[in-house]
Amino acid sequence: MRGRAMADRDAGDSRDAFVASEEVRAEGDAERSAHSRRRLVIGIVAVAVLAVLGGGAAVVVPALAQPPVQQGTQRVHTATDVVSRGDIAERVRTGGKLGYGNSRALGSTLPGTVTSVPAVGTVIGRGEELLRIDDQPVVLLLGALPAWRGFAAEMSNGRDVRQLEENLRDLGFFQREPDEEFTWWTAEAIRNWQTARGLPRTGELSLGSFVFGPAAVRVRSVDAGPGSPSGGAVLTVTDTGKQITIELDADLASVAAKDSKVQASLPDGTIIDATVTSVGAAIEKEGENGEKTMKVPLVLTPDDPAAGGDVVDVTVSATFTRTLATGVLRVPVLALLAGPDGTTQVEVVDGKRSRLVTITTGTFGDGLVEVAKVVDGKLAEGDEVVVAQ
Repeated sequence: MRGRAMADRDAGDSRDAFVASEEVRAEGDAERSAHSRRRLVIGIVAVAVLAVLGGGAAVVVPALAQPPVQQGTQRVHTATDVVSRGDIAERVRTGGKLGYGNSRALGSTLPGTVTSVPAVGTVIGRGEELLRIDDQPVVLLLGALPAWRGFAAEMSNGRDVRQLEENLRDLGFFQREPDEEFTWWTAEAIRNWQTARGLPRTGELSLGSFVFGPAAVRVRSVDAGPGSPSGGAVLTVTDTGKQITIELDADLASVAAKDSKVQASLPDGTIIDATVTSVGAAIEKEGENGEKTMKVPLVLTPDDPAAGGDVVDVTVSATFTRTLATGVLRVPVLALLAGPDGTTQVEVVDGKRSRLVTITTGTFGDGLVEVAKVVDGKLAEGDEVVVAQ
């Protein structure tokens, strides 16, 4: 009887120990489950905030919740990341087109027949031949004032005369200070230039035998080949430098200030560094689905004129970056936890243990968030924090 009583007492103690163990385990599971639920909730909220504050840039978020092990139970897979100090940036990615800009048509007012045109891709500079009408050359001269009359003795003074003399000077044929008066010196410079080109020495230039343009041009297409009548557009030309044109959503225009730096990716993966050289006024555009949106036209100039080699008229992906905060303590957005009473926390790993630190957040950007203030606990650069995967 005594042995049986002792056995019953030992069995009772074992049951009590088992129950106590199960209660502790249940409490631990409940705590981890609570952390998981809080991490899931604030992870979703943080990503939503990031999408808004990040200027609409695409944000790819890994799955935060896995299929439930039991009905009503959610699990979040986690990893760790490091608390760092640095900048918070806003990034916007959008598409654009790499090509030669400022396309325009060129021709000649000379009557006759087009007898010669350059090949597509030809670059034509000051004093060089654009095309021929009745086998007479039409040359390019540089200047902002369009051609509106020919040049001959006893013509009236004008800014176009100065512009002609500046070209003759830069070509090495006019040795005096350019002015607005057509003199013997002007005519002599024309004659010497004509001689150098194998043309009759008339000392005059008829309207249509030259074209004034702001800079050298590149032939984009031939619109009227040899045998075509003159008088219309013969060539389509562009500037000689490549540029990237983009139509950016107006609500994202804050990332694209003039002179800001941009990286553009070609279809083959080549990265081009470029600078925003022009920001236009917002204009209304109609999308593929008929919906109208406001777009801001941008022009980007590659920092290296040879960037991309012969690649032209291709779609590129451009990344705009704007620094929102500098030198701040920051944590990954997916490290944020929903704390009690609406507070925000992060879970810091200390060896095999972890602790919760309450913080207030500042600027969001590019998957990171600024730690504006540590409210409760300690958090420093280099600490490891738990993040949702």
